[in-house]
Amino acid sequence: MKIIIHPFPAPADNNMFLKLLYKEVDGHGFNDAVFKVEPRSLLKIFKNARRGKDKHVIHVHWEAVLYGSKFVIKSLILMGVNFTMLFILKKIYGMKICWTMHNFKSHDYPHPLIDRFGRSMLFSIADALIIMQESVYKEWYQAHPQKDIRYIPLGNYIGAYTPTLKSSVEIRKEFGLQADDIVLLSFGTVKPYKKVDEIIKVFKQTNLDSKIKLCIIGSAKGPYATYLDELISSHPDIIFKNMFVKDEEVVDILKMADYSVFWYDDTVLTSAGLTLSLSYGTPVIVRDIPAAERVRDGLNGFLFNNADELADIFKKLPRTSRPSKEQVIRSIENESWALEAKSFMQLCADIFKR
Repeated sequence: MKIIIHPFPAPADNNMFLKLLYKEVDGHGFNDAVFKVEPRSLLKIFKNARRGKDKHVIHVHWEAVLYGSKFVIKSLILMGVNFTMLFILKKIYGMKICWTMHNFKSHDYPHPLIDRFGRSMLFSIADALIIMQESVYKEWYQAHPQKDIRYIPLGNYIGAYTPTLKSSVEIRKEFGLQADDIVLLSFGTVKPYKKVDEIIKVFKQTNLDSKIKLCIIGSAKGPYATYLDELISSHPDIIFKNMFVKDEEVVDILKMADYSVFWYDDTVLTSAGLTLSLSYGTPVIVRDIPAAERVRDGLNGFLFNNADELADIFKKLPRTSRPSKEQVIRSIENESWALEAKSFMQLCADIFKR
């Protein structure tokens, strides 16, 4: 049996998660099935649909691509057209629909009611649901016993990015940091749901050792970027580099940090940034939400629940023993993409046996 996977949206060159997952799926065999990954738009899948021996799975990741537009009318039209195509592909052509639920809602979509309805429709039509957090998986599995829901955790990023020969001291100099600074890193695309502003507020309001620096590196746009600039207000211990980070710069930036720090709002399920940091030995300080379930206090980072607890962690850092790089990497090294791909292929094979 040949099973063709159609990622939706199609993998982009800058999406390491999709690249690593499908690399372990494309061309691989599992039990009596051989898998092939064919990225196509939903319209192309629909136009080329035909009955045959091959099995097809449409693997949806970010659901807002089915109805996403800043215009309400266009969103409703997209929703009607795309869900009609999915329904026909499923009922007439026998294709299966698998949804990996990355978050509780779409972060960049401006119409929450449409988003809620669209997610509900996708849940209803999907043949299987993948959740990458064990605690959330258990809740949904118990709440929806009629649904095929699987726990398949996010793989690690060990070795995914190529390191340079620069030392951490050299990299720190490039960002105006000293070798003995305690560097807290907020890294990645800067968006409101990540709550970087809350981290800044805690940092500013806490009487901290001057050697503790907050370094925010990532692309921010529009009013939120302006808001962060105003909030930082030339604070001497906060560095904000509003920049796009290239793949070849990723390891260098993580190398210069003592800790990565994350807040996140309650909609976040999966944090690639957190997993990336652990994969390169940088411990994390993160709010205690499902996305942080891999973090163990003192082993590979620290958990907090509110601003006061985060402030306490910041204040204790000069007297706290930092987890070793090797210890942090060991905490995540067993979560390989080969194992995640195997679980995914098992799921795809299972849904055609019903």
